[in-house]
Amino acid sequence: MTVLELFRRQNEPKDFFELYAIPTSVILAGLGIAGFSGVGNLDTMTGTVGIASAICCIAAIAGLANQETARTGNVLGMAGVTFGLAAATGEMAVAEAAPAAFQQVGLLGTLGGGVGLKLASGVGPTELPQTVAAFHSLVGLAAMAGAAGEFFAGDDLTTGTLSAIYLAILIGGVTFTGSIVAFSKLAGIMGSSPLRLPGRDQLNLAMITTCVLGFAAFLDPSLATNLVSIDHGTVQLVSLGIVASMASILGYHLTGQANLFYTFCFVLNMLLLAPPLMFYQQALVVRICRLSLQS
Repeated sequence: MTVLELFRRQNEPKDFFELYAIPTSVILAGLGIAGFSGVGNLDTMTGTVGIASAICCIAAIAGLANQETARTGNVLGMAGVTFGLAAATGEMAVAEAAPAAFQQVGLLGTLGGGVGLKLASGVGPTELPQTVAAFHSLVGLAAMAGAAGEFFAGDDLTTGTLSAIYLAILIGGVTFTGSIVAFSKLAGIMGSSPLRLPGRDQLNLAMITTCVLGFAAFLDPSLATNLVSIDHGTVQLVSLGIVASMASILGYHLTGQANLFYTFCFVLNMLLLAPPLMFYQQALVVRICRLSLQS
């Protein structure tokens, strides 16, 4: 029995959520035909499926906000994430990714899905909030890894791209450790009382100032090379290392003071920095995250 079935009344009419598989299959089939047969434009179809994913995830957020429509929201969320996976695969095909890349994504996706299924199948109704928080730590870690990969793989990155990379690592780091703290509090591993360190405000201000200075040096390494004799690439690497460390500490410290702080950073990560697949998935779980922590 699922969590939603626990709240189902005996006199409620039968649901036919399996019928949602029909339009879902039609959309996925259209993308598959464009990709394998060359009929239509794959780039256009990928964008269309991406839009469908975003719409489903937004509708899922609205559905999950109400107990009466939670089942519909759950189904729309699954459809949205499925569309997101398909759109991400289509974008890889448009970018002419190597076959090895598809194999790696398929292997890791299957492994992650299997682990998630195994863990989720053993979660009880009262353990859902801390489980959601624990999984969110992986979202922050993925944002940091994705940003680092973008930096190391990119050549001649624009200021906008560099800004997104730096902010992704900053917000991803806060989300990573903040999610761990939220999980620990919800699971009873840590106390629920706010963290009260001496000089905590000054400590937070010092770390935020360090991140801001690192941001400036990352965008314009000459600011640092005028002071020390190191090359621009080293300046940027050091800046990323510092912001990753500071963000991880901030996530622990600030979430220890306010349980919902990391959710705020999680939302920023979704709206501003995430790649397409991560956006589609995060849009769905932001609402769950906020409701879980508030409860």
